[in-house]
Parts: sequence; C-alpha cells; structure tokens
Amino acid sequence: ANGCTEMTISDDTLKDFTTESLVKCIQQCESYNDIITGSECQGVSWDANAPARSNHTHRCFLKNATSIRKSAPDGWTIMSAVRNA
Repeated sequence: ANGCTEMTISDDTLKDFTTESLVKCIQQCESYNDIITGSECQGVSWDANAPARSNHTHRCFLKNATSIRKSAPDGWTIMSAVRNA
C-alpha cells in the first residue's frame, strides 16, 4: 500500500529537523537522496502533534529503512510515509 499512515517508523534516523508539514518532510527526504550518496532516505515520520514538553511538534525524521513500524504513544500524532520501491 502506498501513501501515508498514522504510525511511527522506528528504524534509524538519518537526520531530523522541523518542517511545517508532512509534505515538506517528504520533500526533504527526496532532496536528501538527491544530495547524499550512501544510506538513502526510505521514508519519513513527522510529528503532527506532540506533548508540549517534548518540543517535537512538527519534527521531521528521515529514515534509512521502514521495517520497524509502531503505533504512536499516547498524546502523539505521528504521520509516516514510505517511498515507493
């Protein structure tokens, strides 16, 4: 299945930073692959909502793999997208 889903990808993070939307996060994944050789960005997790104390709202995580998928913890809304093979 393609597209986005509400889960978190727990594989290794290549890079993380804040973006204003999931779409921008996905674009950063594509840009990363244009620039970097080696471990490609295979997907993203984006914290749509996170507890204030975490300071993670709108945090974008570029992932080197997408095999470890989990439900978001209570109080978090995490959207993820996986690259098409």
